[in-house]
Amino acid sequence: MSRMRNCLRGRFILAAAAAISIPASAQVKPALVRDVDRASAQPVRGNCQAFAQPGGSDAKCVLYAVPAGKRLFVESVSYKVFTGGTINDLVFGEDSPMFSNIIFGPAVYEITLPAAVNYSSVKMVAGSQNISFYIEEGQSLAANFSYSGGPSYQQIFGFSGHLVDK
Repeated sequence: MSRMRNCLRGRFILAAAAAISIPASAQVKPALVRDVDRASAQPVRGNCQAFAQPGGSDAKCVLYAVPAGKRLFVESVSYKVFTGGTINDLVFGEDSPMFSNIIFGPAVYEITLPAAVNYSSVKMVAGSQNISFYIEEGQSLAANFSYSGGPSYQQIFGFSGHLVDK
């Protein structure tokens, strides 16, 4: 009888131990401070402001000039545009030095704009967008805003990304 009791007691202890979950010790992982796949990448960000001519036009500003021996990878852009007219488009990309107020060419990326918010006679569009493109050494990253009709107000553009060696 005592043998059976010991056997039952052993099975009960095993069943109870199996039902009890012992929490694993919490592992604390430090925050990553660099991207090991891009050890030579240097974080970079910039911003600029532009003013378009009243009545409708384009406004361009240069956000960043890529230094020699580097390539700029743009990862996100942001914008805050104020106007009294109709907002036509907003693009980011490689600067076109031959044009004083627009950027044009194959390295230009159109931003999908949300609906404008109306503040009395002023329309405002703001947002940010993840994007992925690069600008070569000796070139500049620029933003271009186009609108028609009404007065123009301040336009603010920004970006974040990283530089890598060429």
